[in-house]
Amino acid sequence: MNFALKSHNERKIYQASNLAKSSIAYEPIAGLDPFPENKMVFNNYKIISWDLEPGDILAFNSFILHNAPGNNTEKCQRRAYSVRYPGEDVVYDPRPSTMLVLQNSKLTAGQVLDSKMFPIVWPN
Repeated sequence: MNFALKSHNERKIYQASNLAKSSIAYEPIAGLDPFPENKMVFNNYKIISWDLEPGDILAFNSFILHNAPGNNTEKCQRRAYSVRYPGEDVVYDPRPSTMLVLQNSKLTAGQVLDSKMFPIVWPN
């Protein structure tokens, strides 16, 4: 995985992009800037990365510009598991950029995320 160091400080949400051309593309979302070209990212940020092995865990802020090269082998599949831990003061925001998997028809805009889908893990 590659990360653009300190890019999360901009608090900007980009259109998700699948850099592996053979895979299904993400649905375009109106109002989001496209994911920056690698050239721009490499020119404007220090890039850091780690080599990961099976069983490794990497935790990071999702606002950090990040990517990974495509999987060039047919022998194994790459898997990712994404977990979000909102604070007690975080509310539901069903804007168009919300990933489908995070949308919840039982919540209304502005409602605190204390539900079966978004449980409070560490209460104050």
